[in-house]
Amino acid sequence: YEADFFRSTSAWQKKREEIKERDGYLCQVCLRGLYGTKKRITYEDTEVHHIVKLSETLEKCLDNEWLITLCRKHHDMADRGEIPPEELHQVAVSQEKRKS
Repeated sequence: YEADFFRSTSAWQKKREEIKERDGYLCQVCLRGLYGTKKRITYEDTEVHHIVKLSETLEKCLDNEWLITLCRKHHDMADRGEIPPEELHQVAVSQEKRKS
């Protein structure tokens, strides 16, 4: 399975760390007080989410504008489609603009 292999690559390990650093190691949904946020500053158990599923496209898998740091709760919600990918993409794009 390509997605599982991809997650074990050094390219992904580096990119994941880059995105967490870009996002200040904080859940970007919690930081904005969206989708049932209980604590605005959430840095525990954060993960990098692929806004477009790996199974759908490997072309965007290392594209910063399609990656975002989320807490476990919001990552699960995003995976279930309860947070619109378009909204997460807008946040990621704004994070990229802030960085430059």
